Amino acid sequence: MIWFFEERFDQEIWNNAPGKRNQMLDDILENKFLMGKTHQEVISILGEPDKNLISEGDFLIYDLGNPPSFFDSEPQYLLVTFENKIVTKLSKAID
Repeated sequence: MIWFFEERFDQEIWNNAPGKRNQMLDDILENKFLMGKTHQEVISILGEPDKNLISEGDFLIYDLGNPPSFFDSEPQYLLVTFENKIVTKLSKAID
């Protein structure tokens, strides 16, 4: 049996415990609270995009780490897509 506990998005945990980001992904995608936000608003909520990832122009990429599952073992990322300087899409990307 595999237990995966989902968490509501918590800005403090997102920024201070990156290993728990995966648990907040569904809340971010389902509640869409980042939709319509500007680049700067997203950064004020999620912090700077991860330094070791390329985040340019119309995209911000946040490392979610490895999911706590035997089936999904590859690193995952939150991809924030912008059009006309506002968020238009949120998605999970797999390395």
